[in-house]
Order: sequence, then structure tokens, then C-alpha cells
Amino acid sequence: MKNYKIIIVFVLTLAAGVIIGNRFSSKMNERADVLKTIQQPLPQKGKERVVPGQNGVTKAYTVINLIVQEDDIDPVQDVDRLALEDILKTKSFEIHISSTDKNFKNAIQDTHPSRKNSIMGVLSPTRFASMTARSPQLVPLYFTSLEPQVDCYNETQVVRNAKSSILTPNDFNNKKIGIEDRVLIQSKLMLQKLKEKGVSPSKIIIYSQRSKGLNDLLHSNIDVFYTRAKVFSSGAVESGVGTVTENGFLETPGIKIVTTSDFKIPCRIMFINSRIDSRIIEDVKNKLMDVSMKPELQSLLRKGLLISTLREVVPEQWKKIQTEIIKGQNISLNSLTHEFYQNDPNPNEILQTEVAKHGPIPFEKQ
Repeated sequence: MKNYKIIIVFVLTLAAGVIIGNRFSSKMNERADVLKTIQQPLPQKGKERVVPGQNGVTKAYTVINLIVQEDDIDPVQDVDRLALEDILKTKSFEIHISSTDKNFKNAIQDTHPSRKNSIMGVLSPTRFASMTARSPQLVPLYFTSLEPQVDCYNETQVVRNAKSSILTPNDFNNKKIGIEDRVLIQSKLMLQKLKEKGVSPSKIIIYSQRSKGLNDLLHSNIDVFYTRAKVFSSGAVESGVGTVTENGFLETPGIKIVTTSDFKIPCRIMFINSRIDSRIIEDVKNKLMDVSMKPELQSLLRKGLLISTLREVVPEQWKKIQTEIIKGQNISLNSLTHEFYQNDPNPNEILQTEVAKHGPIPFEKQ
């Protein structure tokens, strides 16, 4: 009888062990499944998380870093940026928006190494043309504008003191020329054409601050000033000098327009790294276009990315623009005049690029 009791206890103990073991094994399997799910990381060192696609096809889930070059007037708003990130997020990608008002190349270099292959950006086409010379994997997606349903272009206005006897660019020979650094490339292209006609300035001064150039023009320290203006497909013109009228500028009647450039550059361009999965790139384009077409979201897009209108880049069109930009970059100041200076002792990114390509630009001592 005692042996029977021992056997029964042994059997019950064994059964209990089997039950506990099964439960423990089940819990471990569940835990493993959970860990497998939550440990699918965001991209690290270029790796991407794979998610199911349509018809059984899988594609990578990508975290994209979108860097915006801030405009002179409109900084990116943090609250709007976060709201926009949430709207742009999809099952296949999410976009992290950041901004910079400094060197765009440095902003990319500061990006975490694991995100360098998933970069987007919004900046001026002249800066983008410089970047693509070294990074051909960066491809243009859209020309962008701050105004809804209106295309935006940068052109160069050449202005003079209203008291000056200068009437046309042919009168620029042996004159002192001031150039706003933002239009340095376009200005060099214009001056190169004048040189081919035998017209050369005696001196070129580059200004980082438009106000200083205009002040020197009004005080006759320079004869002509090259400055930036925005022109829109609606016919509107936005000049840093003032409101454009038939007789000059409404706010500054002491300044008159001599001519404008025939080479117009889109105000801003949006690009993406072509190393990102092509299906993801297509998803990004569709999502951005969808958001830009919804009036209730256009304000958010404007404040978060500094854009309202997207115009898809036609490769042939961009190639012509890029060719002209590179042509302008390759023109050295000393090929246009024997005397040239910079007005600012602390040159910005544009002048740093000029110096790196063609050598030092002496500072003009007042």
C-alpha cells in the first residue's frame, strides 16, 4: 500500500512538471515572437526594415532625413514641422525634418552615419549643382515655390543710382561693379558676355549684405549693383530693393533698373538620395504631391518645409540649368577684372566655394 502511494505521488509530480514545462515553453515562444517584432530596428548603417508589400512583394521601411535650407525671411517652425512629419508618415517610410541656416554640406556631414544614405533636402539649385558634382547619387525631384500654384524663379536685377549717366550694360566699361553674393554665379555669366563685347569693369566688390551694396550705390561708391529678385509665373516680382514700378522702385526712387538677367533659376529644388529603394522614392513623391494638393495642408507644408507648390523636375530642363550654373562657377573673377574684393571679412558658404575653386578674394578695407 505504501508503495502504491509513492507511485501515485511520483506520477502526479511528473504530470505537474510536464504541465509547467509546457506553459514555460509557450511563454518563452511568445516572448521570442514579441522580441522579434519590437527588435526590428530603424535603419542602422544603411540597413532597412523589410515590410510586406502588395502581391507578396516586400520593400524596405525607410527613415528619411529631410534637411531644409532656411529662407532669409521664413524660418522652419518646429511645431508645424512635427505635425507635418506625422502627416507624411506611411507604412513604408517616415520623414524626419531638420533645418539649417548655415552650410548645407556641413548639415549633411552632421547627419548620423546610419542615415547618410537616406537623405532628402530642399535648397537653392546653385548649391545643389555644387553638391551633385561630388555626390552624383543625389537626384532632383521637384522645383518648389513658397506660393500656392505659382512657379518661382530667381533672376538678377542690375540697378544704378538714379543720378548716374549709365543707361545700358554697354556703359559698364571701367565702372565699379557691386555684386550681391547670392547672384554671384549669374552675375559672372552676365559679365562674361559683356567681356566678349569688349566691356570690362575696373573693379568688382562682392557684398554678403544687400543693404551695404545698396548704400554704397546711393553714395556713389559703386556705379552698378547686381542683386537678386524673385519672379513668379503669375507676373509678380519680389525684389530686395523694393516694390518694382515702371519708373524704378516705389520705396527707393533714387535707384533705377538697368537690366535683368535672361537666365532664371528656380527658387528652390527638392532632391533625394537615389540609393533609397526606388519604390520608396515613388511613394515619397506621391505622398508629397498629395499633401501639396490639399488646401487645408498647404499652410502646414509651407511652414514645415518652406514650400507650397511642387513642380516635377524634367531631366532635360535641369541639365540645361545645371550646365549654366557650372559654367558660371568656372568663371574666375580675375578673368573679368584686375581688381576684385569682398566687402565682408567673414565670407559665407557662397564665397567659401568661390575661394576654394579660384583662390583668395582680398577683403576691401574701408
